[in-house]
Amino acid sequence: MIVIGIVAIIASVAVPGFSSSRDRQAVTAAANEILGMLQVARFEALKRKKNSYLCPINADAVNQYSDVTCLGPDEDWSGGLIVWVDDNRDDIFDAPASDTQLNELVKFHERFQNVDIQLTGGANYPGYAGSIIGTSATDLEIHICPSSGNDSYTRKIYIGAGEPYILEEGVVCP
Repeated sequence: MIVIGIVAIIASVAVPGFSSSRDRQAVTAAANEILGMLQVARFEALKRKKNSYLCPINADAVNQYSDVTCLGPDEDWSGGLIVWVDDNRDDIFDAPASDTQLNELVKFHERFQNVDIQLTGGANYPGYAGSIIGTSATDLEIHICPSSGNDSYTRKIYIGAGEPYILEEGVVCP
């Protein structure tokens, strides 16, 4: 009976620690992945001299390339993301209905687990201009929050002129 009591006490102390650790790891992994995707978009714009963008998708509904559709910028970004190059220069991701490729899908990320992700600050997708003047939409923020609601590990990616970067201090979920 004493052993069971000791195990119960240890478990009650350890379980919140595991939850916090999972929250921190999920938010950090998502922030690093999104930052990497933004850097890929910037590199592709430099390399190809065409605009490139990051947009949210519903990765659960994607079986093939023609299923990929960008959701609105104000949608939930935790369902998956893509980086794409605007080959036909219309600022809209056009998945091909046939074998003709209208825009090139450069990077795909499936659904993020245990985080809520939201874009704030504008109605445009984060992207980079092919002329390398900077981002196509400045002063955007991507908020990454643990699904548990624990604001202690919230991160924000600031996207403005120059390189995007992660903020960790004083970030509050919208």
